[in-house]
Amino acid sequence: PMAASAEILATNVLRPPAAWLDSLGQLRPQPSSGLSLLLHADLDAVGAVAPLPPGVVNLHQQGFAGPFFVQVQSVRDLTITDEQRRDRQAGDAESGGRMLKLCLSDGTQQLFGIEYRKIAGLSGDTAQGTKLLLHTITVRRGVLLLTPDCVTVVGGGLGGAAPAAPPPPPPVA
Repeated sequence: PMAASAEILATNVLRPPAAWLDSLGQLRPQPSSGLSLLLHADLDAVGAVAPLPPGVVNLHQQGFAGPFFVQVQSVRDLTITDEQRRDRQAGDAESGGRMLKLCLSDGTQQLFGIEYRKIAGLSGDTAQGTKLLLHTITVRRGVLLLTPDCVTVVGGGLGGAAPAAPPPPPPVA
C-alpha cells in the first residue's frame, strides 16, 4: 500500500471535490495526509475523485487507460456456495481457484468487477471501503475485468471515516 500511495501522489490523479476539502476547514490536509484521509473516506459521500466514464455499466468490449480511483462496496467469492460462505470463518484460507465479484463505486456510479486472475491484496474478506487504482481496464457487458496488471490495491477502508461532503444549507425561510 505504501508504494501504491506514492504512485498515486506522483500521478496526481486524485482530485477530491472542493466541497469535501472545504468541509475539512482548518484540518485541510497536506497532500500526504490528504491521501490518508481519502483512503478512509466514503467515496459515495466525498464524490468522484478520479471517476470512470459515465455509463460504464452499459458498455461492451471497451478499454480505458485510466487511472481511475474506486472503492470496494462488497466482495463475494463466486466459487463457494452460500452455505460454505456462512460456515466459513473470517480469515480462513480461500480456495485456490477463487473468482471474486466486486461491487465498486467511483463516487458517482456503482459497477461490478470480476477478478479473473488472482490479485494480491484482495480476498473474500476485503474490507468495505478499500480503495483500488485501476488502469488499462477492459469492460465486457458492463463488467470490469480485473487482473493484477490493471489493479493496484491502495488500502484504506471505512473504519475511521473522514468527513463526508457537507450537508446542503437549510432552506432560507
